Amino acid sequence: MITATISNFTGQYARLNSPQSDIDISLIGLARCVMSVGQAGRHEVLQSGFWRLSYLLCMTFAHVREENGYLRLSDLFMHRLDQSEKISVSYQLGMGLSKACAELLLDIPWLIHTRHFGNITLSRSGRRLPPKIQLHPSPRPAREPDLIGIDKSGRPHVFEAKGYSSGPNPAELQHAIDQVSQVVSINGVPPATRVVTFFDMSGHRIDGEIIDPDETPDAGIRYERSIGEFLNDYYSSYLNDDAWYGAQRQERFGRTFMLREVGMPNYFFGLDYEVYQAMRDHEIPENAFRFYADNYREINNSNEKNVTSVGMDGMILLTR
Repeated sequence: MITATISNFTGQYARLNSPQSDIDISLIGLARCVMSVGQAGRHEVLQSGFWRLSYLLCMTFAHVREENGYLRLSDLFMHRLDQSEKISVSYQLGMGLSKACAELLLDIPWLIHTRHFGNITLSRSGRRLPPKIQLHPSPRPAREPDLIGIDKSGRPHVFEAKGYSSGPNPAELQHAIDQVSQVVSINGVPPATRVVTFFDMSGHRIDGEIIDPDETPDAGIRYERSIGEFLNDYYSSYLNDDAWYGAQRQERFGRTFMLREVGMPNYFFGLDYEVYQAMRDHEIPENAFRFYADNYREINNSNEKNVTSVGMDGMILLTR
């Protein structure tokens, strides 16, 4: 688990607001999220094989521990890494924690970095927009946010992810709020939420601040990308047979997964075979994903939660 302060959500999401909330993220679940959101380019899995996924898995297990039910950074991270190394690891963990919170809090299966979008249309008003919430001064100008998500109902969301191991940083928190405040619309629709996830990893457990400074500006960044194109970007790295050379098929939870050993002995990363086939055929696999939308929490709260993690996107990480 991690703890988080959750604030400023409105409407149907107001139920999330809490001065302190426990979010049930397991260590293997965090590793899966880091692996599935931490790719640096659309075709990186194909270019690097599964080496990149192996790195992200090992990086997570090397630097995060579970203690008294809560996730925290390891003593190795806190006392043996230099600052440049800490920055890189904190960034990847912050991205993975954002994906985990997107799934658990907002039912978002697909979260992808804006740099993946290729020929996306991006327009600006020519001026930076003021944030709805001004909590702290921020000296840096705002640009586009990190991540765009699509929830299981097809609604768009915007995320800015921050992970710090050196304690709270009010200026960076405000900068994140400024970033998500710049987006007007995605496919002509205002984002359902504009979420800042700020994780302080300097203490005895990971502590987050999750804020939705939601307001629809009249000018700013507009993203145009169909859901089909978005899903193709999300899965494109996994749709080539070369990525699954030597994969085995295995039944889990009534589904068939393609699995490849990755990172460490007896660790396997995989993708639901029905999702793989549907995306190969350029279909939006609504029926395939309905299973995860309906059963996601039940699967991850089972007696396998510490050895298996299944994402709402059909990806799985397990050990045996």
